[in-house]
Amino acid sequence: MDQQGMDITNTHQVVTGTLAWPTIKHTRLTLFDLMDQLKQGLPPYFVAQWYGLTVEEMDAVMHFLKLHETAIEQAYAAANARAAEERQYWEEKNRGVLTTDLSQLSPPPEVHGHWLALREKLVAASKKLSEPSHHADADAH
Repeated sequence: MDQQGMDITNTHQVVTGTLAWPTIKHTRLTLFDLMDQLKQGLPPYFVAQWYGLTVEEMDAVMHFLKLHETAIEQAYAAANARAAEERQYWEEKNRGVLTTDLSQLSPPPEVHGHWLALREKLVAASKKLSEPSHHADADAH
C-alpha cells in the first residue's frame, strides 16, 4: 500500500482514516477542514476552539501535519482539485436554473390556493415596506 493510502486508524491518538483522507477521530471533521482555516492564517488555538477541539488534540493534529507534511499537502491539493471539478460540473449542469428568475415562473398546479394567497400577501407587504412614503410616515410618529 502506498503512503497516501496508509491506514492511520490505530496509530494516532487523534487522527484517523488514511493520509489521503485524514479525519479527527469520532467526528466527520477532516484535517483538510482545519487546514483551510490554518492556511488563511488563523492561529491553531482559534481553529481548535472553532471546531471544539482541546488544546492537546490540536497540538497532536499540528504534530501530525508536520510529521506527514508532504503526503498531507498532496492529498489536500488533490481534494481541492476534486472539489473544484465537482463545483464546475454542478454549476454547468444547473446553469439554466441559476440564471432563471424563478419569481417569474408560474406555480405548479398542485399548489393550494391558500399558499398562493399567503404569497400574494407577502409580496404586497414587501412592496409596502419598500415604498419611500412608508418610511416617512414611520419617522413622523
